[in-house]
Amino acid sequence: MPEETIPSPQLLHPTDKLDELLAKFKPIYQDKLPEWQQCLDVVAQDLGHVLAQERVQHIPIAARVKTWKSITVTAARRQRDKLDDKEVRDKMGDRVGHFEEKHLGYGGGTSGSAHFQTPGELERIFHDMLGARITLYFPNDKKKVLDLLKLAGYEEAKAAKRMGGLNDSKRLRKILKESLTGPGDKSKDHLDLDGREKQFSGYSALHLVVKVPKRLRPRDLGDAAKIWDATSLEIQVGTVIMHAWSEVEHDITYKTRDRAVTDGEKGLLDILNGLAIASEIGLRSFHSTTDELPFVTALKELRSWLHQLYIQNNESTPTAWVDLEFVWEVLIKSENNKRDLFMPLAKSAWRMLTALEGKHGRKLDQLLPYVIL
Repeated sequence: MPEETIPSPQLLHPTDKLDELLAKFKPIYQDKLPEWQQCLDVVAQDLGHVLAQERVQHIPIAARVKTWKSITVTAARRQRDKLDDKEVRDKMGDRVGHFEEKHLGYGGGTSGSAHFQTPGELERIFHDMLGARITLYFPNDKKKVLDLLKLAGYEEAKAAKRMGGLNDSKRLRKILKESLTGPGDKSKDHLDLDGREKQFSGYSALHLVVKVPKRLRPRDLGDAAKIWDATSLEIQVGTVIMHAWSEVEHDITYKTRDRAVTDGEKGLLDILNGLAIASEIGLRSFHSTTDELPFVTALKELRSWLHQLYIQNNESTPTAWVDLEFVWEVLIKSENNKRDLFMPLAKSAWRMLTALEGKHGRKLDQLLPYVIL
């Protein structure tokens, strides 16, 4: 009997269906794009204020809406993976059955068409349509960031995951290879077939898919609120070291899918992998500063403190606060231009203003700076 081979990853059907779906999805994307961009701009600014509450040190927040070019490339890749996945699962079912339950911890397999069927189904695969990256100086701040995000209303839309890792079809392909060649050839570690998962393990970052907090909606949003309601956001939380590593690793292994990674590139990644891991371990001895808060003179600090107050009270901010420049001058002259001196004043003013709003039945918080004085 001729030796059985592992199914090669290839597109089994024409791409006409995917092209048709992309053509239908494009006007939907273009219609939502302005709201997505506005939402992302608000989120990126908010994340800076969220981290400032605990003085978490980080490089500027990076944020982007997925481009149409990226969508088409990703959709083609996901469709190819979906077809590969079905091919491997079908093959494994013929050989031994119940592989998913035995090796992956779940059963049931896949059924129906391996093609995307509707624009809505296509849109749902892009959980990272909006993405933000928090790049920390110190690894020990990750837990603090997760706690701050939760307190700020960034509820998880799906379970968090660590970046990279093995997708199911690759893991199934690995197990199938073992079933065909025998268990004695290699230990069943379920790593990638070409060894990249084992060799290139330097990148360690957490990916969160979260809902956009309702407090971030503009108060005059109107009908566009439906788009904000349905929008999720992927937040990456990593370190400067891991960000540098990921840029190199992504460029070499992800963008070279159509060719093998060379020995030189593997050697480079192995060296950088070691450096990245050693640097991460070394940085665990440090954390963001906890020195006494300083007096500050930049008006942006007052704006940030006010945003932090609204985050803590889970409230949306007004379009603008009145006469911040004048209020800031008074705070500086009275030597209250320090966060731990300002916040008790602001919290007291908040309680007063809330009582006034209850009496008058309208929002008055644009006047908050005056109440603080």
